[in-house]
Order: sequence, then structure tokens, then C-alpha cells
Amino acid sequence: MSTFFGLIGGWAIDYLGVRLSLVLGAVLGSIARFILAFSRSRRTAMLVLYTLLPASDACGIPIMTIGVKRFTNSSNRTFAFSFFYSMMNLAALTAGPLVDAARQLAGGGVQYTGTILWWHDVDISLSPLRLVVFSGGVATLLMLTVVFTGVREVEVGDDGVVREFAPNRDTPMEQTMAVLRSEAFWRLSLFTFLLVGVRLVFRHMDATMPKVLVRSFGPSAPFGLIYSINPFLIIFLVPVVGLLTRRVDSYTMILVGATISGLSPFWMSLGVSYWFTILFMVTLSVGEAIYSPRVYEYTMNVSSRGSEGLFSSLASAPLFSVKLVVGAMSGILLTDYCPSFGHCNSQRLWSIVGATSLLSPILMVFLRSCIESRGSEDRDSDGGAAMAAAAASKPAALDAGGGPTEATALLPRSRADVYPTTTAEAVRVDVASLDQGKAVFAKSRPMAIPDEG
Repeated sequence: MSTFFGLIGGWAIDYLGVRLSLVLGAVLGSIARFILAFSRSRRTAMLVLYTLLPASDACGIPIMTIGVKRFTNSSNRTFAFSFFYSMMNLAALTAGPLVDAARQLAGGGVQYTGTILWWHDVDISLSPLRLVVFSGGVATLLMLTVVFTGVREVEVGDDGVVREFAPNRDTPMEQTMAVLRSEAFWRLSLFTFLLVGVRLVFRHMDATMPKVLVRSFGPSAPFGLIYSINPFLIIFLVPVVGLLTRRVDSYTMILVGATISGLSPFWMSLGVSYWFTILFMVTLSVGEAIYSPRVYEYTMNVSSRGSEGLFSSLASAPLFSVKLVVGAMSGILLTDYCPSFGHCNSQRLWSIVGATSLLSPILMVFLRSCIESRGSEDRDSDGGAAMAAAAASKPAALDAGGGPTEATALLPRSRADVYPTTTAEAVRVDVASLDQGKAVFAKSRPMAIPDEG
């Protein structure tokens, strides 16, 4: 459901901007978790699980990804995405042990009888699991505080100057039609579709690997411990790889990483062994460390400035099918090759998974010229030229106090005048006239701004 809300909510993200979108996500997440912690109604819990909670999740990682792009520039963006991806995996690695520790410390749960604000004779009883959910609501409230106090609607230019950013106020129809007319969008959609094969491996790691290990080694198979190899390696590998390869273009890194991850299931096809399983996880993690952070960076670089939310949500539609495909594929493969009773031919099973995953890098090689045509990664989808030109005239630069400088007065009032929709409508700034307080912006014909004094 979070993927569904992400698909339909791309326009709202661009309209609200990074700060308000994160605020909305934190508010919805806090309300959802507190309701789940205290509600005794099954219907209420189901309603929250299918509405408020996935909607708040859709306002999380996707918006933070846009924020990483806005708050960095070309000199540090690659490492920033790598660090961001490492922190996500650090959360994944520590969440399980923290939940187990909280449940053990809570023992029989928490009970409170007394007064809360204007409510008297309050009787609250939280089981250990409900206490975990409640702590999640408190953590989300803390995130809301951080967003309010530490996040601004700004962007960082390649010159290092922080500038105000105006969210896209176009209507949903206008923005959607502009994105669908963009050649970069269709290239990004093709690129995302080609990643489906290698993404299947990660879903099989969740859905297929635990059952194969249990049916091969018995119910005591430590698949949880083996699973933890992935986030543990990612935490350390991603920043190192990002730092060492920051000058290598994203598509090349994605292709190399996808190939390594696509080859990883073939370790499992060599035989039933814990060592082969560990090698599978290590190889998969190395490939993920190389390509996965670059997918975020590549997507943001290709997306139109101000339309990153809608761009990425529509282009990621093919990935929506991955979970559905793996669910059916995993069930069929387990039934045919590793049933719950009988002989488990896991080698054949993982050979099929590996052959499927290798389709991604193979097709990416043959279709690279189609995806990278016109240097899509470097041009920031037609908005980059406008941003560079606007940066040359130093518009709306923030001073030490956070307010706009006097250069704001030279800017036209229309967003379209500064950020044209096509490369042909590029902004031209007469830098030589800046000393006299002039700026010249041109669409089809230059229009000089007269002196104001």
C-alpha cells in the first residue's frame, strides 16, 4: 500500500515541497502508531494499516531522497546518497535487536491508572508489542520536531550557495502532462523496468530463502543471522564505494553492481551448504553496495527540477509489480523444486532465479544507448540549464540570517520565466550588467530590466 500511495502522491510531494511533505508524513505516522498502540478495535487497526500508515511511509524515504538532491551539489552528491543508504541499512540492522530488547525489558507490559491532562481515572494497559508500536509513535514525533527546527525549503548550487526553493505549484494535470511529454521520463521508465530482474533477487531473499533453508537444514536454520549479513556489509561498504567511485558515472556503476548481484544466486545452485548461502549473501551485498545508492542518484539527476516526486513515482511503476511477481514465482518454485515434504532440489530453483536476475544487466548493456541518449544524467532534465543560469545571477541567495539578498528584486515574478519547460527556452543572464544592477532574461527574445534608480 505504501508503494500505491507513492504512485498516486507524487504531485502532492512536488506541490508541498520537502519540508511540508516530511511534516505531513510525520504527523500521519504519529497518529497512525498511537492509534495502533491504544485501539482495541480490529476494524480500526485494519483501517489504519491500509490508509494512514502506508500514506506516512510514502512521505518518508522518497522525500528524503529528494532532500538529499536539493541539499547537496555535484561535488558531494554521490557520497551523500551513499551515506544516506548506509543509514537506512543501519536502521534495518538495529531495528530487530532493539525490538527484541524492548519486549524483554517490558516483561508483562506497562499499566497506568491515573490522570492524563484533563482525563481522570485513566486506565492504560500496553502489551510489550503495543509498547514497541507506541515507542515508534514517539520517535516519529521527535522526527517532526527535527523537521520543524532543522529543515528549510532550500537548495544548494554547484557554487556552494544556499538558495530558496519554490515548490512546483502547477495543477496535477499540468504537471502530469509535462512529465509525460518529457523524453527523459520515458528513458527513466525504461531504465526502471530493466532493474526489475535484479530487484527480484532481493525479494527472493525475503520470500524464498528462509523456506529453502528451513526445508533443507531443519527448523533451527539460522536464516535470520544469515539475513543480517546484508545490512551489516552495506553499512560499511556503501560509503567506501561511494567515496572511491564518485568520479565514475552512475550508469556504469549500476551496470557493474547489477551484474554482480544478478550472479549471486548461482552460488546457491552449486549445492546445499551454509557456505554457499553465505557467499550468496556476500556477493549480493557487494553488488547492492555498488549499484543501489547510484539508482537513487541517477533517478534524481534525470528527474525534472521541481517535479522529482511525480517523475520518480510514475517511473517506479514497474517496480510495483516486483512483489506480486515474486510472490507467485516463489510459490511455484517452492512447490515444484523444494516442497515442504519431499526432496528439495534447491540448486535448480536458484538457477532459475539467477537466470531471471541476469536479464537486467544483459538488457541494460544492449539498451544503454537508448537510455543515456542526449546525456540525460548530466542535464537534470531541461531544468539544469535554467538553474545554472539563475545561479550565475545569484538569485535569492540566503544570507547568514536565512533571508534573501537584494538580488531577489532582479528576479521576474513568474516561475516560468526562470525555469522554462524546454531547453530551447533557456534563461540568458547578462552577467556584464550585474554591476549596474541589471539582469537580462530571454525566452524567445531578450527582455532587459530597466534600472530602478
